[in-house]
Amino acid sequence: MNQATFHDLGVQAKALWAKTSREHSDQWHPLWCHLVDVMAVAQELAEHTLPPSALQVVAQGLGVELASVPRWLAFFASVHDIGKASVSFQMKWPLGEKRAREAGFPFSNRADTSLSHGLASTVILTEWLSQSANLDHSKDRAACQHFRTLARVLGGHHGRLQTDRAVGDAEGKRRHLGREAEWVAAREQILALLLGVLGLDLKQLKPPAQRPHAAFAIIGGHTVISDWLGSDEVIFACSPDANETYLEVSRARAKEVLHRAGFRPLAQRETAGFDALFPGFVARPLQAKTEALAKSAQGPVFAIVEAPMGAGKTEAALYAAHALAGSPGNRGLYIGLPTQATGNQMFKRVTEFLSQTYPLDASHLVLAHGNAMLNPDFEAVRVGKVYDEETDAGVFAAQWFVRSRRSLLSPFGVGTVDQALLGVMSVKHSLVRLFALAGKVVVLDEVHAYDTYTSTLIERLISWLQAMGTSVLLLSATLPAARRRALVKAWGQELPIVEAPYPRITWATTGAVESVGFENDGAQLEVELVRLADDGTVVGELLARIESGGCAVYIANTVGRAQEAYRRAAAQNDALPEAQRAELLLLHSRMTLEQRDRVEAQAAKAFGKKGKRPQRALLIGTQVLEQSLDFDFDVMASDMAPLDLVLQRVGRLHRHERPIRPEGVRQPRLLLVGAPAQAVVLPDFNEVAIVYETSVVARSWARLEGKTALNLPEELEALVEDAYTLEPVCAARWLAELKQLDEKTQQKAQEDELNAKGRLLKTPDKPDDIFGEFEVMLEEEDESVHKSLRAMTRLGERTIRLICLTRDAEGQPVVRGKGVDIRVDLDKAPSPQLQAALLGQSIRVASRKAGLVFSLLEQPSPPGWEKCGALRDARPVVFDGGKAVVGDARLELHPILGLLIQSDDE
Repeated sequence: MNQATFHDLGVQAKALWAKTSREHSDQWHPLWCHLVDVMAVAQELAEHTLPPSALQVVAQGLGVELASVPRWLAFFASVHDIGKASVSFQMKWPLGEKRAREAGFPFSNRADTSLSHGLASTVILTEWLSQSANLDHSKDRAACQHFRTLARVLGGHHGRLQTDRAVGDAEGKRRHLGREAEWVAAREQILALLLGVLGLDLKQLKPPAQRPHAAFAIIGGHTVISDWLGSDEVIFACSPDANETYLEVSRARAKEVLHRAGFRPLAQRETAGFDALFPGFVARPLQAKTEALAKSAQGPVFAIVEAPMGAGKTEAALYAAHALAGSPGNRGLYIGLPTQATGNQMFKRVTEFLSQTYPLDASHLVLAHGNAMLNPDFEAVRVGKVYDEETDAGVFAAQWFVRSRRSLLSPFGVGTVDQALLGVMSVKHSLVRLFALAGKVVVLDEVHAYDTYTSTLIERLISWLQAMGTSVLLLSATLPAARRRALVKAWGQELPIVEAPYPRITWATTGAVESVGFENDGAQLEVELVRLADDGTVVGELLARIESGGCAVYIANTVGRAQEAYRRAAAQNDALPEAQRAELLLLHSRMTLEQRDRVEAQAAKAFGKKGKRPQRALLIGTQVLEQSLDFDFDVMASDMAPLDLVLQRVGRLHRHERPIRPEGVRQPRLLLVGAPAQAVVLPDFNEVAIVYETSVVARSWARLEGKTALNLPEELEALVEDAYTLEPVCAARWLAELKQLDEKTQQKAQEDELNAKGRLLKTPDKPDDIFGEFEVMLEEEDESVHKSLRAMTRLGERTIRLICLTRDAEGQPVVRGKGVDIRVDLDKAPSPQLQAALLGQSIRVASRKAGLVFSLLEQPSPPGWEKCGALRDARPVVFDGGKAVVGDARLELHPILGLLIQSDDE
């Protein structure tokens, strides 16, 4: 770059400050230097790490050549803080104000220092962009509106986009920006300098008539990340005496900060065959069909893979992600799963896959959920601190780079679907999430497992991913046709009139959708169906059936039912001769994370594909056992539930090929609890299946009436379709009652859909400025705020994270760490070691009965946790002798059963 350009920067412009050091209050970083820092980071980031398809979206949105996109991204990122060249900001630091006054800037004694510099940036850029492009507001209204939206996105780099109302108010307070010639000249000089350094001209922009919201989202997210990295006080040290050579210095620093943060170029690989990526495996029909489709793809694709449990859907999705990484295509992968436990298991599988495809880039894989830092297979890369004058900016940025959110920015991430869904919700920095997913391959597993509310969020996410050049793969055992149609419509397409028979792949590209069938090569199972009353006898039945050996599982619908079943099983098991006793395990969500991880590991060793199978074992758990876990059982019991979920649970029955199974369990058998074989009146499912919609459970029961066996996967699609069809397939005597239940369910579904849409960004194809309405900022699952203002990714009971503490001999609170007790000072910020220990003893609880959540929320957050992202919404509970009282709730922390909750009203 031309040094003379920087040499020409006026003395006044150089006198403006942007940042100060928290360690040394008299140290400062010039505004022009900070903007150059962010520009250098942004250009480096765009040139070496952004996927080609994401760059193409920006090129089309701006109407520029693809090769120039990194420079345009660098320019837009660099101008984000131009609002700091204002009276209101420069007065925030007395020494900075003094220096600006000495340089000749006029100040008003009545200036409003509360005006945010982000809002100031929006106002300044809205006017300057249009003027510099020589636009006539009366003739070039569309282009002017585009610049207004772009300015809004850039000014919202602290996560809160500037609404029309806020911008209008700020435009009426221009005196706080500095209307005098000195201020205007300094701003224009800096902006023109940044544009000229990059060799750009705003008149080169030729955006389309319709607002390119997807391109703006990518620009906005890219700007935020560049600002965070370009604000690292360690690498981008304060440089008050910087001269015209600073650009070269800044570029070197940009390379360093990106390397430290893990943003390294992802090498492109030639597309290998399935056999090469999965040594020792022969491609099965699903995988071979996926390989052929993915190799022929040009540009982003959308696919729904419907296949029986154990058909190899995960491997097919991983191969598709590899094949779609061809230029100009996708780079990177994010896999979203229903639960943290399934994320932990998937993390190991993806690690093995990456060791074959990107052996030098394995460190790019990040586990993404709120407790990722506790997973022993994952250690986050930490970066330096990020500072700004906003009190929570550094805390929020640090959250992104050390834990769950960073997984979205990493080339490869595995975690819960919630992390991706927050990208289309009215939360702080949602655009960062969208940017992080742009141009990747996003895989969502178990899509049948979500209710109307979460499904609505998924559909909105799909529409944004399509607009941002991202490929999307959805995996499911099977879906009702209506659900499949809605998902394809979210991508902007329609289902073919004639679909291939099950199993199938629905494959959509630009302008075309095809339904492709493939052979089912899996085992054909005839599962004996046994119905049991909901009278507590199920564990006795299971123990009896594995008397000669075998592994059994009981999947209960609630934690309380699972805990009670374990109590019964333990009592009956203890009464048996020692040689006939089974190993018992209990797994559910109301355990400390340390306990839950330990039990998960035990279960994987006992029931996993490579595990050492015990002679007799019974695992009792909740819904986590139905989703994505590669476990194999000889006999199963399940509470009555929606039929698709029951069938998903059955997918863990005789899942792995074994030479011989123990006598008595060689025939796959499902014991269905709370599902009577015959009934005079429609059964009441409120106790056994309270967490599900009654009408769906009743339909499912009615569909199974009279059946003594399930032929799978032959009957899989028909059973699910019948359970969800508008005309129930059942005996005529149930039709009237089911219709009444259906009316209630449909009303609730409509309410849930409206509830979800009220929390969402509008679709990117809307002609109006959707970011101008981005006003209601929701809190990310923050239970301390009203439900209407929480960015819930799933509906359900109100929950909160509690941290289980005990007391030492001196009566001080302690937490159990790795084999030792660590004293906890609630007034001090916890160290990383203490944070990990505290999270290890955390439990996410929900209670319909005890009011426990509300009692905990009434307690203030400990002062030392308020600026700790992982703990600021948690509450400590000190247990004495394993017991505690919170409000009217009596708690007991049991070493096997987990957290027990009782209340006075029970």
